[in-house]
Amino acid sequence: MSRADHDPRCHAGPGTLDPGRSTASRHLSFGPGPHYCPGSGIARLELTVALTQLLGRRLRLVPAVPPSQLARGGGHLHRRPAALPVLPAGPA
Repeated sequence: MSRADHDPRCHAGPGTLDPGRSTASRHLSFGPGPHYCPGSGIARLELTVALTQLLGRRLRLVPAVPPSQLARGGGHLHRRPAALPVLPAGPA
């Protein structure tokens, strides 16, 4: 599962964040079919509210550490950072 959504045949530049890519809605973040995460709705709502608040303040955020120094969490099934530290970098 740690390689899910990282197939270059399905997603161009799978290691880069590009929410505008044409395949952005085709992902396995919440699991497929009967294993679909029941908390996905609240997770999407929380993310929408958080990003709206952050972006509404016109802050530009930058990573506090290089990607290579991010501690990984989620065990063997999920590939995610344990934390994503950011710093404000002034107005957007």
